[in-house]
Amino acid sequence: MDQPPDLIAQDAAEALIALGWPVEPYGPDVDRWQIGDLILTDADLMGLAARQGIRVALERVQ
Repeated sequence: MDQPPDLIAQDAAEALIALGWPVEPYGPDVDRWQIGDLILTDADLMGLAARQGIRVALERVQ
């Protein structure tokens, strides 16, 4: 079963944290991610994770 995009982003965040990235949820609805001064969407975070060699399940994410 495919995960919803927000759970995929959570998995990507946890993987980046394991690599030493200072990833934190951001915003009143915790719908963005903060790394230092950067604020990222779920898609941005998953892209960063992919560029770091982290494989995320993107089969149904559009």
